[in-house]
Amino acid sequence: MAIPEQLAQRYAIEKKIGEGAMGEVYLGMDTLTKRPVAVKSLINASGVEQVVRFRREGEALARLNHPNIVKMIDMVVHQGEHFIVMEYVQGGDLRRLMQAQPHLPLDQVLAVALELADALARAHHLNIIHRDIKPANVLLAEDGTPRLSDFGVALFEEGDSAGTNISGTYAYLSPEAFMGQQIDERTDIWAFGVMLFEMLAGERPFTADVITNLLIAILNEPIPDIQTIRPDVSNDLADLLMRMLAKEPDARIPSVRLIGAELEALRKGGAVRSLYAPAWQPAPVPEPETAPVVLPPPFQAPVRAAHFVGREQVVNNVKVHLIGADRPIAALVGMGGSGKSTVAVEVAHQLRSQFADGVLWVDAAISDPMDVLAGWGQAYGFDFDGLADLESRAAAVRSMLAERQALIVLDDV
Repeated sequence: MAIPEQLAQRYAIEKKIGEGAMGEVYLGMDTLTKRPVAVKSLINASGVEQVVRFRREGEALARLNHPNIVKMIDMVVHQGEHFIVMEYVQGGDLRRLMQAQPHLPLDQVLAVALELADALARAHHLNIIHRDIKPANVLLAEDGTPRLSDFGVALFEEGDSAGTNISGTYAYLSPEAFMGQQIDERTDIWAFGVMLFEMLAGERPFTADVITNLLIAILNEPIPDIQTIRPDVSNDLADLLMRMLAKEPDARIPSVRLIGAELEALRKGGAVRSLYAPAWQPAPVPEPETAPVVLPPPFQAPVRAAHFVGREQVVNNVKVHLIGADRPIAALVGMGGSGKSTVAVEVAHQLRSQFADGVLWVDAAISDPMDVLAGWGQAYGFDFDGLADLESRAAAVRSMLAERQALIVLDDV
């Protein structure tokens, strides 16, 4: 990795310790404080969505200062390259701990959950919704102290237009997020409840091999009896889980601070008086057979630019062509940095209602074709993991899209 001078003056990079779809993570040493750091770099800064997510994470971490949230030390943008320097958390993550020890001791579960509730309460106080609460995003210090991480899809409630986009990890998505409805901090409470259940039971409350079946389970199936799986769970803790995992947001416990107060009482061994009882009671949930579930049309376009000025005519020309042509194909051609991706994002948002089967998006410069096709399949409830080669997976996607009216955007071709 080429290190800009602004970073190299203070941080000595030692080795790569991780890699994901968006970037790479390196272990380094802060020569000023003599403490280890994690340096996160964006692989390709030309993709609009990747840059937005990267900057979103940096902005969220800059606003958050909490002992249970990973601390950002520095953020550097140099010649199109993006870097975030964070504290290095040396104890792995909660996912790996749960894999090694599926049924964590009750006192450890309560301790971790209480600290995470405190971290989330801070984020929500600043109007930041995490949107991707899961064990892999909970890092552990050497003494076991949890640190909430990865705010790359966080939602800033004030003026953020991404509140109805489906973001996050499917297994932890709330019913309202899965259906593409407007979300608030209660979607984090649902995901927190799924993770708390998983810490206790060693498995998530809702599982399925196919996305459609997972959605049906999340929307319709009752929460498994945690006390049958884990007899040492008290009635009060089981009741708290039920209120965190209420399918209707209005029936869900509305605040992470309330969750923290109940967890604190449970840790101290006292009786818990329910701090919230919803006045509204949900109607009985129909059986799946009588309420077939249809996945909402996918909308994978990145967040649109806050200020879009000067290219309205280009957008209108593309829209007219895409809507009016028999076999509409449009190409935006220009020099790098001329705004092609920004125009494409704006077109996708303006035409969202014109394509009944949604908008599919891929950053062609950095995406693996096999992963792209699998993601498109998941968007419509198909599982293509069993198709091991590109040709068969592409054939399945062609068949899937043959009768669908969808807009497909290939960015940075």
